[in-house]
Amino acid sequence: MTPPLTREELHRIAEPIEVARTLPPRAFTDEIFFEAERRRVFGAGWMALAFAADTPQPGDAMPIDALGTPLLVVRQLDGSIAVLHNLSPYDACPVLIDPVRGAAELVSAYHGWRFELSGRLLAAPFWNGRPDATARDVALGRKNLVRIRSAVWCGVVFVDLGGNAPPFDIYIRPLRQRVPDLAEDALAAATGPMESVDTAANWKTLFENTCINVYHEGFVHRLYKAAADVPRVDAQGRKTFEEICDDGLYGLGFGAEAALAAYGDSGLPLLPWRNASGRQGCLIVSLYPSLHFTVMRDHIVVTIALPLGPHATRSRTWTLFAEAACSDEYEMPRLLVTQAMVAAGSEDARICEAIQSARRSLLAEPSPYCPFWDRMHHDFTQRVAQAYARALRHQDA
Repeated sequence: MTPPLTREELHRIAEPIEVARTLPPRAFTDEIFFEAERRRVFGAGWMALAFAADTPQPGDAMPIDALGTPLLVVRQLDGSIAVLHNLSPYDACPVLIDPVRGAAELVSAYHGWRFELSGRLLAAPFWNGRPDATARDVALGRKNLVRIRSAVWCGVVFVDLGGNAPPFDIYIRPLRQRVPDLAEDALAAATGPMESVDTAANWKTLFENTCINVYHEGFVHRLYKAAADVPRVDAQGRKTFEEICDDGLYGLGFGAEAALAAYGDSGLPLLPWRNASGRQGCLIVSLYPSLHFTVMRDHIVVTIALPLGPHATRSRTWTLFAEAACSDEYEMPRLLVTQAMVAAGSEDARICEAIQSARRSLLAEPSPYCPFWDRMHHDFTQRVAQAYARALRHQDA
């Protein structure tokens, strides 16, 4: 079978930025490439899956499709969150098809099997012809639901589908160390996570556009066109932001003056920081492969973006504020923040969908990089390609 990337393509991707090339266009449009990516990128490490707010109370459970893998996010009786493989050991049917609230147990939609919230089988009605058949009556090698390795950070539920990723603390370190004194317990949300938004573009295009492609800001976004700090260079052509390229974390950070110049003052109470001096700057980052995390002076925007296939990505966003900002007094400033965010998202979606369409051109080719702007893009492409390089080496062995 033809590998997703040829050796020649892998070599060009691995070159120094001055001569390297991006992924080939088919990496954004091809079903075979996406299937390999589903296993080697999303199935081989940690990824953001859902929000803890989706299951706020014990007994709440939400089914979610993770690139073709059915999962259940379940709030346990002790308040913790577990992620289970939403697949009955018998007849391969999802246990839950719809979300449930405050349930004492999980009941299979197909055969009525009853499971504890932890996934342990309790009963299998009529398995042996009797309505009171219990788990002891089921002679199967596996009777319980499989628990998926998971973690929760800043209200986001992460999973390791393959179960072999490094410890979560190592994965989240690049992001956590940039907000070490953020008082998570003092954050609040005026509303729950927004409804899902589908964009007709490959997940990598959205990932590149969200933080990696800083160059596009002043040309695509109305807000940035009016900002004195965009493009993000000074009069001498030097970058006015910290370029972050740290073990799967990509993006930019900038101080209070640049933050005010680009975004102004919303009038909302500032975010809570454990450090009394607080932070006045901004952080706009993406954590490979599915989390986008923006820390403004007065709110945090968290987006989870998961591919539906090579041609579409589904995103969900949750906005957090200081608790004081969630009162009725600040309803209008919060609305203005949300409207600006939605407008920018619409502008990004429009351009990403145009890029997706253009990549189907018969004349499309891998692109060169701009050394000034594209260090993050270059690193991200290499990170994606490394999964296929390992697979190719394994195939040779």
